[in-house]
Amino acid sequence: MTVGEDDYQDPQNFPIVYLKNSAGDVYYARSFNFSTMAPSTPGEVESADFTLPSGPPHGTYSLYVSACGVSSSTGYSFSY
Repeated sequence: MTVGEDDYQDPQNFPIVYLKNSAGDVYYARSFNFSTMAPSTPGEVESADFTLPSGPPHGTYSLYVSACGVSSSTGYSFSY
């Protein structure tokens, strides 16, 4: 079977980084500089950079990441 060049599709998913505070407010960050756009295998470490959105009030947040339809089960807690 020969696969033509027009059959190739670039990856369409990218990590979504979001913050949630104790009141349930959600703020989405801009993610970029991904280590890979391919799905990972179990145990493989991948990375992405992100910038915080402007406007969230200072306080304690939980940071979550969602990629390829799978979200973090627990958030990383930090204060801003």
